[in-house]
Amino acid sequence: MTLNPLKSPNQVKRDEWAKNIFVFGIVAVLFLTLLPFDFEKPQGSYLQEIVTSFGHHSDRTDLFSNLLLFIPFGFGLAGILEKRKIGFGKAAIAITISSLFLSATVEILQVFLPERASTSIDIISNTISGFLGFLIFYFFKDLFFELTFWLLRVGKRWLNVKWAIAIFITYLIFICFLLFSVRDITKLSNWDASYPLLFGNELTADRPWKGQVSQFCIADRAASKTEVSQLLESSNCDSISNFLLADYDLNGNQKSYSDRTQNLPDLVSQGTLPKKSGDSPVESLRDRGVILNNKHWLQTIESVEKLTKNISKTSQLTLVTTMASANPNQEGPARIISLSKNPFARNFTLGQEGNDLSFRLRTPLTQENGADPESIVPNVFADTQFHRVAITYDGWILKIYIGRAATPKEYRVGNVYKLQLSPEAALFWSVMGIFDKKIHLNPPSMWVYQSLYSAIIFVPLGLLFAIVWVSYRGNLIFSGLVILGGIILPAFLVEGVIASCMERSLQMGSIALGIAIETITILGARNWFSAWLRSD
Repeated sequence: MTLNPLKSPNQVKRDEWAKNIFVFGIVAVLFLTLLPFDFEKPQGSYLQEIVTSFGHHSDRTDLFSNLLLFIPFGFGLAGILEKRKIGFGKAAIAITISSLFLSATVEILQVFLPERASTSIDIISNTISGFLGFLIFYFFKDLFFELTFWLLRVGKRWLNVKWAIAIFITYLIFICFLLFSVRDITKLSNWDASYPLLFGNELTADRPWKGQVSQFCIADRAASKTEVSQLLESSNCDSISNFLLADYDLNGNQKSYSDRTQNLPDLVSQGTLPKKSGDSPVESLRDRGVILNNKHWLQTIESVEKLTKNISKTSQLTLVTTMASANPNQEGPARIISLSKNPFARNFTLGQEGNDLSFRLRTPLTQENGADPESIVPNVFADTQFHRVAITYDGWILKIYIGRAATPKEYRVGNVYKLQLSPEAALFWSVMGIFDKKIHLNPPSMWVYQSLYSAIIFVPLGLLFAIVWVSYRGNLIFSGLVILGGIILPAFLVEGVIASCMERSLQMGSIALGIAIETITILGARNWFSAWLRSD
């Protein structure tokens, strides 16, 4: 088709579009930079936290994203200023200052988001991005608006109820196909059997952890809630003895430690063997578990092939350990227990980042480094006491249980933290790579992410159904049937596909969330679509 643009739209339409783009730009910036909005109060003063948090570095991907992020904001604001007859020079200054202010505000707010990292480079690149939006408006505004309104006119001419319904059904089928296609990318099928098991460091000796570990066991099945309770309330792994792959007692500093199940090779001391006492930075940690630091760590003398192959076959695991950090602020993350080859290739890694617990698990989704996404449990290492931790994974849901000390040698079940990697979550993380991949496993964040998992499916469905709704004029009974088929049935169908993939029953909460998101989208979009279809 030959492009034959209409005459330039009238100024009223251009002003309205500029305002909408400006609002969209602000919402997009806040959404993409502050998600999941789980702000935390700093332990020190606010000013000190802000000053000390601007030492991170931006990679090339972040820099490129930042140069695009503020373009809609700058473009829309330029249109608003033009309507007010602000000259080129004054508008350029105003947009630069506004972009700088918005970017600085976002970066300061990110200081209080555990998933985010603030940098001064981001402020500069975002400001440049806003200025680029201003330049695009002033040099390409006529082309942009003419092309946009021409596309809307063309779309309105060929779009009708039949086409809208056909696209709606096609998209729904496509989504169901995608959900089926990603059902296996959360399995543990890509584990590498050549890696050794390490405690307190990587093979490259550049990710040391300071602390003590007194016990570790691992199994190739996800323990039940009852079994986890027994694991956390005891100092052994007898409750899962039938499917244990390894069980190491690490009390005392020795040259080597044997696996009680005799499935895995010995853990052998590397570096300088600590003294029995005096080497632990914290008095309460002495004589309880092996001391690990930058001069001493453990690793198996060969790869743990049997463990890797068994877990890869079942795509399930249970990991239990008792440990205490000697420093509440370690970075890297510092490696506590790792089945890995180097800092960038692993099957799993339990680590410490700041005073948070970090867990990376390799799947086709999370890739070789196991960090897309990476699970973070906040404030586990805020003290230097021993913690008993149990981690289970059933192929879909990761659960991290943090035991609370009842006595120096007894623990009780504390909090449980969950990361869902069900088909809709896998679909989200596969296509939405722009979001930060460090997920703090707290309830507010999980609710936000669960809503996003559903939104990526049901917002497009809602937009398509809004077109059907405003285009159709029929009797009340038929309208009711259309609503039933366009809102309720898709939610049941999508949940049915997910339940089938996960081999579980339907969850009414997920169905209700899908219906709610699609309904809100329809109500929010119908007026815009109605005005579009009535326009000349």
